[in-house]
Amino acid sequence: MQNIQARALRYSIDFLGTGLRPKFYCSEISRILTCEFSAELIRVEPLPYRLKINMSNIVPLISSGTVGPLGILHLPRLWLKASLGAAGKLHSDYPAIGAGYDQMVLDGLGLDKSAFEAFIADSKPSYIELEAWVLEQKGGSLDQDAVDTLNAAITGYIHDDETRAEILGAAGRDDDGTIKDAVNLNNLDDWAIFHSQELK
Repeated sequence: MQNIQARALRYSIDFLGTGLRPKFYCSEISRILTCEFSAELIRVEPLPYRLKINMSNIVPLISSGTVGPLGILHLPRLWLKASLGAAGKLHSDYPAIGAGYDQMVLDGLGLDKSAFEAFIADSKPSYIELEAWVLEQKGGSLDQDAVDTLNAAITGYIHDDETRAEILGAAGRDDDGTIKDAVNLNNLDDWAIFHSQELK
């Protein structure tokens, strides 16, 4: 019984490094161990094992150059960022819905930002469910000319010189003038942040 209790102690939660854990009581009947936790916190000496709890801080790796079945550039990335933001899991360097490509997509499709945010937060949709919602908002079909205009605006967007230099510098690539479009620069930015956070 003492060995089992010791193992249980090692895996008890250390609340934010305070050295506090829930008090618990264990009993063993017919070789079945039962433990009950109380709301009371007691101070304990540091233990060699701690339960590490990390908040998610996810880099959105879907490119703005990705399309789903509806053929809308950046919409998959917007879905991912907005969904992660609503769940509190989006990397702090990224807005859930920003003023750049995100707003361009909403404006290009004629979607209300507040309604979009509410749908993401309340329904937690898959990507296909989001596309179905978009079609519903547009009466069952999209204006293909509007989609083509939006896609052209996304692929044709060019970052300013300062932004380009900053992204390439962080990614470790010389600014030789061959990468100017925002889609590919944003890809490099995502990959650099992911590498720094997850692989180093």
